[in-house]
Amino acid sequence: MSKSYWIWYPGDFELYHGMKQNFSRVERGFGWPAFWKSEGFRNRVAFRRTYHLEEETSFTVYSNAIGHVLAGEKKYPFGKKITCGPGEVTVAVHAGCVEAFPCIYIEGDVICSDTGWMAEDYEKGIFEALTPEHYLDLLVSCLAHLSPDIVIHRVTGDGPKDLLIAPKWSLDKRKVLNSLHHRMKEQGIRQGDLYEAINKDKH
Repeated sequence: MSKSYWIWYPGDFELYHGMKQNFSRVERGFGWPAFWKSEGFRNRVAFRRTYHLEEETSFTVYSNAIGHVLAGEKKYPFGKKITCGPGEVTVAVHAGCVEAFPCIYIEGDVICSDTGWMAEDYEKGIFEALTPEHYLDLLVSCLAHLSPDIVIHRVTGDGPKDLLIAPKWSLDKRKVLNSLHHRMKEQGIRQGDLYEAINKDKH
């Protein structure tokens, strides 16, 4: 059986326990420490993932919240064994909870709760990661407006493969850098080109 563990919207665990700690301080007669304003944890979260199944497989979803599971177009309650495949199937878990942050645990040989799931804010809809083309367009524009006197230490990074959900193209750091150099050379753009033009007009 694949290794499963509880998953939730990134950051909600820390927000929830931070709030509990601070309210506990107040109850014990201590003031709140210095803090930065932050949103509370999300009460409604959708977890999604698409699988390409070579054969039929089964899984069960557990949660601390109320909600349901969509496997393809069929709807199932939490705690019920679900069988699907073979072929492509998109699994969506909708979870809502008032008392704490929604989290889920999926038990199964193939379909299980691991690092491959996308957690989405239910109210804001699906999160779409930048494409390489969109990222390069934004980056080239930023570099063109940036003063040539500013030294840039990093324009991309390669996060741990086992933790990165999206975008996967960012794992190839060398390809991103080479594409940036090619794009700037192709468009004849250097760092500060538009910065110098804008400041020239002001004088």
